[in-house]
Amino acid sequence: MQMSYPADVMKPFSGSRKFVEGQLELMVSDQTINRAINGYQLDKLFNTDKADLLKKIKNTIKAEQLKGTDLIQVEVFHENKEQAQQISYAIVHSSDTIRKELAKEKGLEIESHTVHERGWSPEVAKTMKARKKSN
Repeated sequence: MQMSYPADVMKPFSGSRKFVEGQLELMVSDQTINRAINGYQLDKLFNTDKADLLKKIKNTIKAEQLKGTDLIQVEVFHENKEQAQQISYAIVHSSDTIRKELAKEKGLEIESHTVHERGWSPEVAKTMKARKKSN
């Protein structure tokens, strides 16, 4: 399961190597994974302990910049395609929320963008939007 995520979403650092590296780190950080688990209730969805789920996701997620672009590709390796989609959806959207919060704290301008929802079935996207807890 692969998801693409635009890295060129914040000024003035858009496209810089340092910025993209920071976004890659954020995408697979404990902060993002925990936000995804809690925000989308993944522990309840998968009927598992939060700590175990954090470890499992950390071992099954990979983020990398697509060569020649400012896009970040997120891959979730899971035996169940639907669960891989659910995890990647929660990770990408949680990372985007954290990115916006961090930018706001620093007073940085953020370009509006759309997360490229390549790879998520319409059913998974609908289910995950419904699972999202209000903050």
